[in-house]
This record gives sequence, structure tokens and C-alpha cells, in this order.
Amino acid sequence: MTTKSTAAISRRLWLQQGAAAAVAAVSAGLLPASLLADTKIAARIAEADGSHALVPVLKLAAKSLELLEQVKDYEAVVIKKEMVGDTLLTSQMQIKLREEPKDVYLKFIDPHAGREVLFSPNKRNGMMLVHETGIASLVGALEIDPTGDIAKRENRYPITKIGLRNLLTILMERWLTETKLTGVDVKFYPEAKIGMQSCKVVHITYAEQRPEVRYQSSRLYIDNTTQLPVRLQNWEFAKPEPVLVEDYYYSNFKANVGLKDADFDPENSKYNF
Repeated sequence: MTTKSTAAISRRLWLQQGAAAAVAAVSAGLLPASLLADTKIAARIAEADGSHALVPVLKLAAKSLELLEQVKDYEAVVIKKEMVGDTLLTSQMQIKLREEPKDVYLKFIDPHAGREVLFSPNKRNGMMLVHETGIASLVGALEIDPTGDIAKRENRYPITKIGLRNLLTILMERWLTETKLTGVDVKFYPEAKIGMQSCKVVHITYAEQRPEVRYQSSRLYIDNTTQLPVRLQNWEFAKPEPVLVEDYYYSNFKANVGLKDADFDPENSKYNF
């Protein structure tokens, strides 16, 4: 059974027979557990006010999320900008990510060129394995808490949240909550560009600040060829103008490259752990 067909069955079970049927199918091993969250989102979109400006955006994102279910692993260069404290930090890193079992390998390009990170929630008691460069490399690879103070020095979110599937799911959860609000402006740009990459862009803006709204504006970029998300930007409310606080761009994206256990093994001869 293909991933696309299992996704369709899971959604149909949820919408036609209710939550219990979909949960039972996952428990019986008939459907992947990752599809359960997707079907919950699909059901919540169906329940939302169809006239709300965010509903077409959610439907577009849901189609992209369904396509992501067919992506078992990928390689990319992540270009990241995050406001940490009062400083906008920029970094570039190569990423290898496998969805099941969940594994992540990072190699930094700039800054900290050569730094390597391995993470799997089911290995090393959920700790990251980090190998630094230069003098710091003399102590060897270290196990670091992904949610601890050291990891937070350069990141707004832990490595547990990394990846396109997490990015899109978290974004859609926020938009679903915001379908209960008014005052949102939504614009579509079907033929935008990131360099030579053709994308459709959704730009969401709120005119006034309120406790329920985290960002003043957000932009989601979806590749026109693959229909997969490739970039997300978020701006917080500030005067005299909004401040960019998050920018995640997955460039040179290559899906289903066939990553193996060796790609996430610190004993890999290509790595420096």
C-alpha cells in the first residue's frame, strides 16, 4: 500500500468514522503513526469556518503536508536566521534527515565550519552528540541536552523541532488557532522566486497586536515543482516596523536519497566524531 493511499484511508477513517477508527488503525499497525497528526489537522480544517481567510491557506499547506508523507528522508542545506536574545544569528548547515527511525545529522558550514551533530530521540537517552572543531575538538564528541542552556545559546528551538514536517505542522497548528480571530490579511503570490527557484508564497499579516497573535506577519514558500515547503519567515510586532525573528530556508533539497544507518553512525569514516 502506498503512502498516498494510506494517507487517504486515514483521513477517510477520521472524517467518516471518527477518531477512534483512525487511532485503532494506527495501533494495529495498519497505518503509520505519523499520519494520525495529519488526519487530526485535516479534521480541524474541515470544522473551521470556511469563509475565514486562513482556510484556503490551510488547505494549501495540508496538500503539501500530505506530499511530505511520501518523503522518507532528505538532504539539504539549511540557511537559518533566528533572533536569539537581541541578536539575529545566521547559520548555514548541511542536513541529513530520516523520518523513521528519526535521525538527524548536521554539518555546519558557517559559522563553526566543520561542527557535526547527530541526534535521534531513541539513542543516547535523547542527547545530541556534538563534535566541535579547533581546540574544542580535543575533548572529543560530547553528549549535550538539546533543551539545555548550551543548546539554547544559539537556537530559538531545540533540534527535536527540526525538519520540514515539524515546521509545517507547527505552522498549521498556529493557523488553526487563528481561524477563530479576525483582522488577518492574506495575500497569495503564485509566481515568486528564491533566486531561480519558482515558488508560490502566502503572506499573512495582522493589522493590530493582540495576545492571541504571536507574529505580525509570516511568509510560507512552497516550491512550484515539488509542492513542498522550502522556506518560512516570521516577523514579530515592533515599532517603527516589524522585526524578522525567524527565517528557515531548505535549499538544494533532495528527497528520498536512500539514507542508511551509516549516515547517522558516529563511526562513519566520513565523519569526525
